[in-house]
Formats: sequence, structure tokens, C-alpha cells
Amino acid sequence: MEITHFTTNDSQTIGVVELDESGLETIDNEVPENKPKRRKHATCTEWQRNITKEKRMRGRELFRIFQKGKTGYDSITKPKKDRCDVCCGYETKNVTEEVYKKHIEKKKAARLEKEADKKLAIDGKITVLTVDLQSMKVCPKVQASAVYYKTKLCCYNFTVYNLATHEVTCYWWHECEGELQASNFASCLVDYIQEKVPKTIPLVIFSDGCTAQNRNSIMANALLDLAMKENIVITQKIFEKGPYPNGV
Repeated sequence: MEITHFTTNDSQTIGVVELDESGLETIDNEVPENKPKRRKHATCTEWQRNITKEKRMRGRELFRIFQKGKTGYDSITKPKKDRCDVCCGYETKNVTEEVYKKHIEKKKAARLEKEADKKLAIDGKITVLTVDLQSMKVCPKVQASAVYYKTKLCCYNFTVYNLATHEVTCYWWHECEGELQASNFASCLVDYIQEKVPKTIPLVIFSDGCTAQNRNSIMANALLDLAMKENIVITQKIFEKGPYPNGV
């Protein structure tokens, strides 16, 4: 019977192979008593556990801050703000400082004009309305990927807001009932004035400068015809291009 020893580089026996009479090998994996036991490697050290615990505590505290509304926002995502071409061009140095200053002056003048008319409306001297069109909505509104390539129905929402009474009226229609034409917006605004605006005091309408919506001859002629029929003064004030507060 022959016995063969397999040793490591440090001359420590790790196993014994014995050959019996039939020539088969039998392996003895018993570790000698003098061999030191191998320590199990820890999954993470003490300082790693402390860092993980600290990060977890910071995350919980941040969640509590946003949950209580201490930051002024309802969520962690920062809300987007509309930017006009002049402001963006000035930041990229494509617009001169002189043009930018004139733009800011017009912006401040528009706000002051609106605030002055709002005070008159609260005092009951005039009626002030702001009108705007919401971004197009699609129907049905679902998150399923299969519906992405399906034909959806486009819906529109034209909103009229009274600055003094804080009452709002939404004119909602879909593309089968009407398109985004000046005649549709004029019809909505004329209907609102006839139904909900007093005819004894002047009327002021604030809107943006969208050509197909507000700044066109169809809207102007519709308001002129209504003013002549109802014997009232209607003033349409259109903001310059930029992120002006419309109030809707």
C-alpha cells in the first residue's frame, strides 16, 4: 500500500490519498489539529455598517421634510417654469443686454398693469377676465404601452377666470366637435360675456399673444360686435411674448 502526501507551499498537509489493493483512491480530508482554522470573511466591516445606517437615517429625515411641506413643494421634483426665448437667449449670450433690459421692463409693466386692474375689479369698478388654453389632452389617458400606437381623441380646454370673484369656467370639446380655430375661441368668450359678465361696468380681458387664439381679426370683430350690441366697453390687453402671469 502506497501513501502519497499533498502539501501546500508552507509544507502543511491538506489531504492524504491512499491506494488500496484494487488500485482505487481513497481521500482523507481530515485537517490536522495543528492547522489554524480559516476565519470567515465578514460581509461588511463595522465602518461600512455605520455609513449604511447614516445614509438610511438621512433618507428618512429628508422624506419627513418633504412630507411636512417645509420646502414649499409637494414633491421632490422641482416644478418646471416656462422660459421665453429672450431670457434663454440672454443666458446663452445670444441676446444683448439692452434687449434683455427692455424685455424685463415690459414684463414688470405688464404685471403692474394687471395688478392695477385687479384692484379696480375688487372695488367693483370694472370686470377683469383672464383667458388661456390648456395644453392638449388625449383620451383615453392610460399608461399601457399597447395604446401608445393607437389613435387617440384630442381634447381641448379653454379656460376663463374672473380675477375678482375667483370663478372659473372651462369650455371643453374634442376634435370631432371643433378644431383650434379663432372662431371657436371667440364663440366661447362671447358666450361667457353674455351669460356671466355684468353689462353696467367696463370689461378688461387679459390674454397671451397667440395669433390663432387671441390676436386675430375674428376675435376682435366678435368683441366689437358684442360691445355694440350690449353697449359696454370691452378692452382686450395682450401680453408681450414672455413668461407673464396670466392668472388662469
